[in-house]
Amino acid sequence: MRKVILFVLVAAGGRLNINGTVKEDLIAAGGFIDVGGHIKDDVRMAGGNVTLRGTVDDDVIMAGGQLLIERDAKIGGDLVVSGGSIVVNGAN
Repeated sequence: MRKVILFVLVAAGGRLNINGTVKEDLIAAGGFIDVGGHIKDDVRMAGGNVTLRGTVDDDVIMAGGQLLIERDAKIGGDLVVSGGSIVVNGAN
């Protein structure tokens, strides 16, 4: 059973695995973030390592760090990255 977070999810440092649904923004700083679930609004990141495997309905905004976008990931809005690195694993 997937869990639903009804409001904004804010996290800093450590390891975060999201396999359920966040109904608003995901705001995170540092650490290791794995988004395999569904973010209904924006993802806003500062630093850290982010793997995007799931769906983000709106924008992904990242300052610094590393962003890995897997082939099954979906971004409904803009992708904005300042500094850091991006790896996009496209579909075959």
